[in-house]
Amino acid sequence: MAQEAGPVGAFPPPPGRVSNFAQPEDLGRTNLVVGLAVMTGLTTIMFGLRSYSKMALNTHWYTEDWTCLAAYGLWMCYISTVLVMAHYGEGYHEWEVTKESYKEVLRWLYIGSILYCPAAYLTKATLLLLEARVFAVYERVSRGVFTFIYVLLFCYIPIMMLKVLVCIPIPATWDSDVKPANCLNQRKVFISDMCLGVFTDIIILLLPLAMTFSLRLPFWTKVKVVALLSAGGIATGVSIFRLYKSILFLEPSDRTEGFVLLDITT
Repeated sequence: MAQEAGPVGAFPPPPGRVSNFAQPEDLGRTNLVVGLAVMTGLTTIMFGLRSYSKMALNTHWYTEDWTCLAAYGLWMCYISTVLVMAHYGEGYHEWEVTKESYKEVLRWLYIGSILYCPAAYLTKATLLLLEARVFAVYERVSRGVFTFIYVLLFCYIPIMMLKVLVCIPIPATWDSDVKPANCLNQRKVFISDMCLGVFTDIIILLLPLAMTFSLRLPFWTKVKVVALLSAGGIATGVSIFRLYKSILFLEPSDRTEGFVLLDITT
């Protein structure tokens, strides 16, 4: 009787290693799931409190409130795609993920990459709209912020289109058996997106810091405001770190393991 064929790995194991599909080594999968659960919980609590206060006080919903709502919904969808990727093998060695599971990892990576663009844009637009409202007394600054929001939109649209059409036909994005196919370098498209993100994060951070010193406030009040706003520098620092790790990931030695840190820092 012929021996029953076992699962086929997405990649061959390195010399001296044997694929263990039943109990693959956890290289961050658990940390990824826990981290996403914590971030989802904190984000939901903060968004819920913000929405509750708006409704309890019966205050008017401004444009930034609706963009915040849309951004929250898209981020929840994005996090769901990462959890599905973890289910199929993200956080394991690439040689301990079956070929079919690896296809699913890439399929949901593709879906998540598309969701990321509008989620990131709406998040940045929300922050910029808040800054425009805070500094509305400076008409030129407020007008400049709105102009930047539209410029940012025109920057994100082509990046999103590149992500959607990264491979023609589209199924070739996750299935290498689809032939013939014409594909862009997906990682370089991601890096272009991250470069835009880092640039806008720096603008969003520096604009209120610069404008605060032009306000007629006591010196120590200005210092406190700047210290509070500087907390946004943490997000900017994480974005720069993520960009650095993504550049190192251009030639990955272990694809499914390498996704973990990038997803956690998103």
